[in-house]
Order: sequence, then structure tokens, then C-alpha cells
Amino acid sequence: MTSIASAPGWKARFADTSGSRVVTLVSWALVEDAGKTEIVGVIQRAANEESPNGWLGLADDVEGFQGYVFTGLATRAAES
Repeated sequence: MTSIASAPGWKARFADTSGSRVVTLVSWALVEDAGKTEIVGVIQRAANEESPNGWLGLADDVEGFQGYVFTGLATRAAES
């Protein structure tokens, strides 16, 4: 990874046995690989025996990755 930036309101979409699901992005990462640069979403991966606290990973490395979706930002009404 070359750089990371926040990703408020963005999620990654994955196909699963019940159709699809979305996972909130932790951040965006600027990734360079074999002379190619791309922006990829970073997600929190589930805990397992090797990583009991989970770990961060690139969304497009996960089986069933379908793309990204912007779901908007939650906002509060201004107080008067």
C-alpha cells in the first residue's frame, strides 16, 4: 500500500449463498502492484485461530467480491 484515506459512507458488496451482503469499508488504499496503481477498499476480516482479533484486508481479495456501493452518510439535524 502506498497511501490510505478514510471511506465514510462506502461499503463493499459480496455475493454469498443468500444473494449478497455489504461490509463497511475501513478505508481506501492506494495499491501498487506490477507497475499498476489502483484504489482498493480495506475491510475488517473476521477473527480466526491465527488472528483472534481479526485483521484488515483488501476487499477485492475476498471470494465473492462484486464491487463498491456508496450508502451515504448518517447525519443529525441541526440543533436550534
